[in-house]
Amino acid sequence: MTGKLALGPANDRKEGWLKAPLQGTRAHFYVRDMALGGGSYAWVALCGHEAVTNERVPMLDAGNWPRCMHCLKRAKA
Repeated sequence: MTGKLALGPANDRKEGWLKAPLQGTRAHFYVRDMALGGGSYAWVALCGHEAVTNERVPMLDAGNWPRCMHCLKRAKA
């Protein structure tokens, strides 16, 4: 199998290797930045990528998506 698989919603996570829904082709190391109200959250990755999620469209577990190389370098530093 060569497809990419996200393992489902990561509702209780505040940081880690996650995949933003409907954005890009890589998983990033995200940190939940702030609550925006109404169940929405802003996220910022180590590489600077930003995402917004909510209860209906949550951040996804990274599964086997390729990792962002910039986040990998910053996570090791």
